[in-house]
Amino acid sequence: MTPSFRETFPNLSMIKPLIFLGNNYCWDSPFSIRNDDSVTALLDAILFYQIHSSTTSIEWCYEISDKAIEDINNILNHEMDEIEKRGYLFLKLIIGTKPLELSISCGQEAEAYHWIHKATSSDYDQNNRYNSVYSFVPLYQSGDIESLGTKSLFLLPRWLSYVFITAREYNLSPELANILANYFFDVLINLYRNSKKKYSPLVGDIAFAIAAIVAWAMSCDHENTEIWTQDALTIWNDPCFPDAFRPSLATIFITEAYVFTRKTSQEWAKYIIKNYGEHFREHEKLQFLIASIGSYSDWVLLKNEIIQEIKNVVGIYEYSGDIGANVPYSKEYRASLLRPLIHFLVKEKDLHSIIDVMSAWYKNPTSTQCDDNVLFICPGLDNGLSILWIGGCWGHIFDKNEGHHRVKEHLSKATGMWIDPENPLSYNKSKEWTPDHSKGNALEEEMTKYYLSRDLFRKLKIIEKPRSLLIFPSLSDPIQALLYRDTSLCLPIEISLSEPKNDRRINRISIWAGETFYTHFETEIIEDFGKKYGISVSIFLPKNGGTKEDFVEFYQQPDIDILWVIGHGEFVHDEPQRCGIVIMSDDKKNSQLLPMDDLALVEKNTLDRRLLILNICSGAATQGMSGLSRMGIGPSLVDSHQAVIAHLWPSTPSLSLAFGALFASNINKNSSFMNIFSRTLQEMRDCNNIITNIESRLGKDLRCKFRLENDMEDFKSILSWGSPVFMT
Repeated sequence: MTPSFRETFPNLSMIKPLIFLGNNYCWDSPFSIRNDDSVTALLDAILFYQIHSSTTSIEWCYEISDKAIEDINNILNHEMDEIEKRGYLFLKLIIGTKPLELSISCGQEAEAYHWIHKATSSDYDQNNRYNSVYSFVPLYQSGDIESLGTKSLFLLPRWLSYVFITAREYNLSPELANILANYFFDVLINLYRNSKKKYSPLVGDIAFAIAAIVAWAMSCDHENTEIWTQDALTIWNDPCFPDAFRPSLATIFITEAYVFTRKTSQEWAKYIIKNYGEHFREHEKLQFLIASIGSYSDWVLLKNEIIQEIKNVVGIYEYSGDIGANVPYSKEYRASLLRPLIHFLVKEKDLHSIIDVMSAWYKNPTSTQCDDNVLFICPGLDNGLSILWIGGCWGHIFDKNEGHHRVKEHLSKATGMWIDPENPLSYNKSKEWTPDHSKGNALEEEMTKYYLSRDLFRKLKIIEKPRSLLIFPSLSDPIQALLYRDTSLCLPIEISLSEPKNDRRINRISIWAGETFYTHFETEIIEDFGKKYGISVSIFLPKNGGTKEDFVEFYQQPDIDILWVIGHGEFVHDEPQRCGIVIMSDDKKNSQLLPMDDLALVEKNTLDRRLLILNICSGAATQGMSGLSRMGIGPSLVDSHQAVIAHLWPSTPSLSLAFGALFASNINKNSSFMNIFSRTLQEMRDCNNIITNIESRLGKDLRCKFRLENDMEDFKSILSWGSPVFMT
């Protein structure tokens, strides 16, 4: 007897609200993978609800897709003939394409990684950071179920585009990416050759997919890059290839792949702008304008047009939030467009233009652009390091076996993020972003070699004090603390690119006393120093028992000079939807996550600049993509009206207590926020005197001193004294 839809897809059929099937089918109607009508009814329903939910609730789209694939994996565990098995594999790929697209548009790196594997593997475990799983993507062939095979083939180019965006920007398994590229590139070429309607959307998807694969190949120096570029060039030279898709395909030729053609990247860019500019999509005009710059005179000529186009592209991303996209992520992901221009301007020593470009992309349009008195650090440029200041430009180039990748490796090892290429299965997910203070010395040593070479150190020692420190692309490296260790430069990290308002005079401090082991100690110390220095200190009392709405009320207090948050921060670097401040109820029984994206939209009721102290875990951590990385709890809250102090990674209770107590002890009504922070940072490094310094100012013994003494050895590590940062 033929099973029903409900019996075949039990998990999917239990979703609320229930998916309604089309074509007069219901969940108790018979379902057969070989019956085109029943398959079409199922697919039409799933795809309809995927698209509908993508504009209302992305999580529901994920749930629908997850349950359907879970049911299919269960079906595949049973005996069936090869045609039916391939039919279900086609079905998985079709169902998995929309959530993959959504996860990329919403900045959910982990979800994108998951959906690639979910659509192609039956033994993938998304709880593991590293997976060695069997993945299979079926290709439609004679004898297959036609409705599924042709639909899968039609979606394949789009799916491959998303896969290789993920492979290039994230950490998709190189082995899997290599297998897919080697197999499917020729498939794409043949798909194009066999396309009878050259103006069909399929041809455009093929062009996007080919460009994505070649861009990935260039990024990893793939052995087939030249061959694939030549194949793309053959399509380009086809007179039947539609003009509408030429700019998308030509993005290949403005990368380093131009060496496999007869034009330079600048010649390609200028040719496309002149002949096919009317067909540019989204960011393509900006991409080609930047690629057309071959000399500084080109930049001078094009600067105003490029700055305006940057603003136009940002405007597109701002409106994309209306259709469910994550706006900060969209901007951050596409910030890679600016990288070649920024690198060009660094080499030209044009710091003013760098600020102009980055401000056009990142700055709040209602604020005033900051000046160019910044110390600009560009790690990884030409395998080395460039440091730029209005008084000069210095670079230190390392050989290919050294450089910033050594710093990244040691930071990964010190924070539990290292995957050993020789033994990837040894990775322990439970240790992610957990500082190992015993590895701090090795990290500090590598950072010193890279950032403070003897030549650079001498120059940094004699420069006048810049206003701030601008790092592009942003990193998790504790650069602020390292520079201050050996120089007089304790500089706020530039995030807003806006001229800061005047600091408020410190008269009132409000504390959000979230639940931690040492909350009572920290609040007591802040209150004691408040009394000593004549500063009003109040603990905010939630009206609703400790909810997200209570925190928003705390955050919007208009007459507070320092907002001081004690509690827990949640940061998952590849899942921005899971990043935010954990709000614990008064009875300690329930907790809510206030997402960083929601908090970033809350208005600040202040005309001057106040200080927000996030003495929580990972308040300064960012997604670490290709740009200024505002994708973090603290960084997303920085603007001209608010400076933020937070930790780069999870902070132990004792470290948070030590920093909070020292900062409170250094508060002075007439000091700037940054001066208080710099004194605190200096004293954090002098860990043997932390307790002495606090007690001498307090005028009595610290009640919690034994808590700090127990972890004094950890305080010696750069993972401790380099953890807090000041952002402007």
